[in-house]
Amino acid sequence: MGGIDVALSDATVRFGIDLQDLAHVIDGVEMDLTVSRYETFADLQVYCYRVASAVGLSVLPILAGGRERLPAEARALGEKLGLGMQLANIVRDVAEDIAIDRIYIPQEDLRRFEVTEGMLREGVMDDHMRDLLSFESKRARGYMREGERVSRFLPRNARGCITLLARIYTRIMEEAEARGYDVFTERISLPTEEKICLILRAWLGR
Repeated sequence: MGGIDVALSDATVRFGIDLQDLAHVIDGVEMDLTVSRYETFADLQVYCYRVASAVGLSVLPILAGGRERLPAEARALGEKLGLGMQLANIVRDVAEDIAIDRIYIPQEDLRRFEVTEGMLREGVMDDHMRDLLSFESKRARGYMREGERVSRFLPRNARGCITLLARIYTRIMEEAEARGYDVFTERISLPTEEKICLILRAWLGR
């Protein structure tokens, strides 16, 4: 075995990482090779669970010092945090994804807000597009807000990691809102100075 295999095997045994969570991550990567559209939000949730929530659920036992220290509620909240973060990624990366013929926003949502694939390809910013992206952004923030509560199940010195991730992705959604949800003109990102401030605040527990 290589160094990565040895380290992963050691962490799995030492912290009780669920092998099924790791398998889900692999399944999620495979989905990106075969699926480019999602009909319903329920369909998208399966993908988000595999590529985001399962990653977080694999990390939580390490942050907690062992899976036995995590109640079932912690897993449920961790799943929601991962879902919210992945939904935020989807909103931010709409333009990049459509450029490679991927649409992660559920087709049912496109129909509901009367947004076509052609509008996504052309980067049309009208009220329909803004309403769609606002809806997706608010859904992402809702899951992140609820999921961030998983930090209370972690040791104090490990909570900053969760807080930082939730705040960064929440701020990206706030920035999207401030730009009128124009995710086509320029990729939304936070300035380095703000990231440093967020890191310091999370580290200090503020």
